[in-house]
Amino acid sequence: MHNVARGAYGRNAAVAAAALAALAAGCNEEVKFADGSVAGVVWASGPVAGATVTGFMRNPDGTIPPGVITAQATTDEAGRFVLDVDTATDTVILEARGGRTVEAASGEPVELDPDVTLRGVVLDFRADSDVTGVVVTPVTTLAVALGDARAAAGKEALHEDAMRRALELVGAHFGDVDAAAVEPVDVAGPEGEGLDQLTEPVRYGLVLAAWSRLAKEIADTSKLTVNAVNTLVLTEAWEADLGSAEALFDGRSDEGALFVGACDPPPECAGSECRTVCDLDANTPRAELARALTVFASSGRNRTALAADDVRPLATAIAQDDEPELFGEAPPDAFDTEGPAIAFAAPEPGTVWDGVVTIDVTASDPSGVDGVTVTIDGMAAPADEDPAAERYVTTALDTRELAEGEHDVVAHAVDRLGNASEAQVTVTVNNEGAGTVSGVVVKGPVADAEVTAYAYADGVKGRVLGAATTGPDGTYTIEMAEGYSGPVL
Repeated sequence: MHNVARGAYGRNAAVAAAALAALAAGCNEEVKFADGSVAGVVWASGPVAGATVTGFMRNPDGTIPPGVITAQATTDEAGRFVLDVDTATDTVILEARGGRTVEAASGEPVELDPDVTLRGVVLDFRADSDVTGVVVTPVTTLAVALGDARAAAGKEALHEDAMRRALELVGAHFGDVDAAAVEPVDVAGPEGEGLDQLTEPVRYGLVLAAWSRLAKEIADTSKLTVNAVNTLVLTEAWEADLGSAEALFDGRSDEGALFVGACDPPPECAGSECRTVCDLDANTPRAELARALTVFASSGRNRTALAADDVRPLATAIAQDDEPELFGEAPPDAFDTEGPAIAFAAPEPGTVWDGVVTIDVTASDPSGVDGVTVTIDGMAAPADEDPAAERYVTTALDTRELAEGEHDVVAHAVDRLGNASEAQVTVTVNNEGAGTVSGVVVKGPVADAEVTAYAYADGVKGRVLGAATTGPDGTYTIEMAEGYSGPVL
């Protein structure tokens, strides 16, 4: 369902295979070291339970020492594990396979593919030491892949230095976090309830939730299940990207262009420049992930008190990252921070309303429109009759339920990134209509007299409402101005 070049991270697989082979075959010379331990947690977009975690020992140059001994453990329901490690080497690579988790973006349970691996790393491990707080996530998986690729390309002299630099680069991009040592917050679970600060663990949790959201959009567009496309599947593709010879996010593995899922291009799109959310490139982990972050923050799956506006600085930093050691010379895409454009088809400014009228408003935005609502003087207008998210229509507004005079009609629109905008028109309600005043002038009939009618309130003569001249019998009829009701002088 996705084109992931497994050879792009074959260096990791070779290390694992060699270690397991050494265990299976045994060694002529037994190697024993002082006991130590590594304890931590395995995450996808949330904790991974029931995963098999294996520790592999590496020398500073990335090789496996002779007689390597691996350690294994299974994560508990909270994703936690403890490995008893016998080693005198500096670096321990952790691999987690299989298990089950819940996708942050959808809440759906997922059985993870045991052939797809999450990886982590412990640097500077010492014999007889107990290391705690180790984190294995999609972010650390990319760091291990990038570290191997940088070492293979000779970017650093020592393998452990390449791994250290990879952790710095990847952690800085994905939320400015210490990816291997900070445990994420489950922002879609009870642990995230009400949190209102972008702390490092919260940032980490939100980024992984955005990872899940992007995977969900790919699955939905491809009409695939969450078991076919999920956080781990997207991680595998990005691992092949960063683990390729270029050691960059460029949408290519050592075997060619990368994609996840199977998206059909839009009908109006054609040619080599046409790409879908399934097609990976240098901006998938930038603008696309940033967009998914703000969408998740606006969704009901987000249990924190942080809304789209609160996470926008984090999203913008991810979208606009131009770190050359991650993205080469590929420029970042523009990141949408503006609300939708709003157009009133009805009413037009200055319209006079009477009886039953129509309101028709349309919004547009490059990121897509999430919804349009309308208020009249701050009160909700009648229910929307158009199912399209980008349009509001009602044909059932009875203006006789409104007071005579001016009213503010305000349209509110929100795009898929949570950016909001509004537009206003002012209308006048006139259901009274024009009227007449009739009478007779008596002192004997007075012909040809000028009679003027004025608005009158609180003892004060107001504007002229109309005028007429008496006839031969002293009678007159004044055509009154539209829209006035009240005392007449």
